Amino acid sequence: MTSLPISHFVCPLRGPCFADVAPFPSFESGNQAVREYQQIPVGAERDALAGELFHKFLPLVRKTLHRFCHPTRPQSRCYPGACMPEDLVGEAFPVFRDALDGYDPSLGVDFVGYASQKLFWGLEHQARPMARAALELSDGTYEGLPAVEGEEDRLLTRVLIDDLLSRLHQSDAELLTRYVEGHTCDELALWTGASPAAIRKRLERLRRKLRDLANPPR
Repeated sequence: MTSLPISHFVCPLRGPCFADVAPFPSFESGNQAVREYQQIPVGAERDALAGELFHKFLPLVRKTLHRFCHPTRPQSRCYPGACMPEDLVGEAFPVFRDALDGYDPSLGVDFVGYASQKLFWGLEHQARPMARAALELSDGTYEGLPAVEGEEDRLLTRVLIDDLLSRLHQSDAELLTRYVEGHTCDELALWTGASPAAIRKRLERLRRKLRDLANPPR
């Protein structure tokens, strides 16, 4: 992975992944594309088409992520480690994929309406613990962060890194990769332009996600 220095915060919703998208010309054409996707057997072809459909529906994803922006979400701020859409953008594809698989055209609802609700509530589920953590940090009740540089955590990170990186925003993926390589929070802070405290917060969020992946609900 080629890592480029991040010297300043860039709004994830204004990034290149949302540019030059040619959406479907109508709701019905989008519905038809999803129906054709559902008829393909599980496998590489279906996975590739899911990625293509995600790209075509990026305006919907962007609109949903914008609902988590400051000032509508008091805990979200426009800087690294505090931007809720930046934290959530990497979670959008798995939720969208669930919407593709679960859409039932016989209910008479356009896929855009169905996916909009699935995206919002799926991301809302992810956003709530982030908001609680931000609130705890802001009112001083959070007494420090658990260590994120222990050997156990570093081993767990290595085991799950490939699965997790594909679900992360590029900046989080690069941050986690550098952490696994042995960079300290102070070094990562210099690299990103954020504070060491913000780096520890982002790493802790990623650490919790790693543990959730390693210990799924039964």
